Amino acid sequence: MNIIFLKIVFGSIFHIFLNFIFKRIKFFKDDISFSKHKELATEKKGILLTGGISLLILFCLFFQGNYQLKLFCFFILMIGLLSDLNLISNPLKRFTIQTIILIIFVNQFSNNITYTDIFFLDFILKYKLIFYFFIIYCFLVIINGTNFIDGLNGLVLGYYILSVFTLLMFIISKDINYDDRLIKLLLIILIINYPFNFFGKNFLGDSGSYLIAFLVGFVFIDFYNSYKDISALFIATLLWYPAFENLFSIIRKKIEKRDPSKPDTNHIHQLIFKILINKLKNKKKTNIVSGLVINIYNFLVFFIAFFLANSSIGLSILLVFNIIIYSSSYLILSKKLKN
Repeated sequence: MNIIFLKIVFGSIFHIFLNFIFKRIKFFKDDISFSKHKELATEKKGILLTGGISLLILFCLFFQGNYQLKLFCFFILMIGLLSDLNLISNPLKRFTIQTIILIIFVNQFSNNITYTDIFFLDFILKYKLIFYFFIIYCFLVIINGTNFIDGLNGLVLGYYILSVFTLLMFIISKDINYDDRLIKLLLIILIINYPFNFFGKNFLGDSGSYLIAFLVGFVFIDFYNSYKDISALFIATLLWYPAFENLFSIIRKKIEKRDPSKPDTNHIHQLIFKILINKLKNKKKTNIVSGLVINIYNFLVFFIAFFLANSSIGLSILLVFNIIIYSSSYLILSKKLKN
């Protein structure tokens, strides 16, 4: 516990130092442009885009060994950073580069998942090509879904702190024989970055959201490969929000006959923001409250999922319930804004 506390203190001081250096040399300031789905996160341009860089540096400092994983983290970060700097502005190009990197990554790190207790998946995942496609698809959904929900300060970091903490508590409570050092480290670096992002001192940007989703996806899959006495739907539930946000947004834009790759300001966190801003009359306060509303709901979801970790039926019901709540809330909020 003392080591964890010292890492948090050191990491926070180091983060402050990084922000100071980057600010002094005006390095990676977001003066170029904001993506539409992120423009609500701040009242002004010029916020430091150091969230992802800080995450990677702290991860490399605290995590010993596994240089291949660190290298892939760097590649994922660079895709997002080039996007933040408008050097890769085409979504299709970003998606293609992500896919190529993930193909190489999965080939290097894959451990076949042959049991999920999810309908027909157990049968088809026995085939290596389908397995590769499935894992790459999951990574792409989570990575880009996380980028979609990164539109309010503290929303992404808060969500993944809750998600990773839930998994860690499950491992500890069940006394599972699993090396949880990487999970603890991931939680530490998320906690270190949270207050800086929450209070708008720096921006995760595409680089930060991509990196967080990639690391969380790796950790969760690694755990499931090591411990099969839970339902795969437990892992899916811990990642349900960015995954469903991604899929829902694509379907929504297709129905509206718009390009799914083009960002907009109609994600559910933005609808909540637009409703609350009329009542709170303060952008900064509305930003905070909107993110907290979503993460309080997800805290309740994870709390229930914790006790249903071995029940595919129970988790299926919970996921369906989430989808119904999300979809109905979206329709109600959209209708209210139109009126």
